[in-house]
Amino acid sequence: MQEPITLDELLEQIRNDPNEERPLTLPEECLIRVGSQVVSGLSFLLLALDTLNGDERIMNKDERRELERILKTLSPDFGKKSEQLNNFQDSVVNPLKAQEEKINALPLLEAYDTFQKGDHIAVDRDLYSHHAIYDGGGNVVEYDDFIVKTATLEDFAKGARIYRVEEGSAYTPEEIMERAYSRMGEQEYDLLFNNCENFATWCRLG
Repeated sequence: MQEPITLDELLEQIRNDPNEERPLTLPEECLIRVGSQVVSGLSFLLLALDTLNGDERIMNKDERRELERILKTLSPDFGKKSEQLNNFQDSVVNPLKAQEEKINALPLLEAYDTFQKGDHIAVDRDLYSHHAIYDGGGNVVEYDDFIVKTATLEDFAKGARIYRVEEGSAYTPEEIMERAYSRMGEQEYDLLFNNCENFATWCRLG
């Protein structure tokens, strides 16, 4: 799946469409831009209400990230804010959401045979859970020690059982890995807004 185009790119496509009988007028372009801001504002408000709504979720994780991708297309500013809201919600609002997934955690040897390329996987470590993207060949891409890097599945597990985080995907396994590798070496870790779970979710859902 390709990345969503920006509003400016969409307007440029409309202007250059050979099937258009007349060029896009300035008032029409202004209406499109204003309309996109209205849609963006309402969508962002929906995400904000969902974040403040506690356990009574309005949208599931996949729906929130889909709305985020749309917002990024319509308005970079609202898109960035919606990403921060989603990251905050994943990090703080639902700290116990993975209990069912943890029940199905696998020992290392089983994990090698079960997990697939592009899977979002996690392990429990003392007071927190650690997340990564599995490459399907015995390695992961993870945000660890404040840097995005690769590690073996064994080093990632550190003796713990590994579980798969159940979420949808906006991309193919190959695209998920491309996205993961595109951030190799990044050192912009933030506990609430850009942590290991946020990184793994971004790879799969944008």
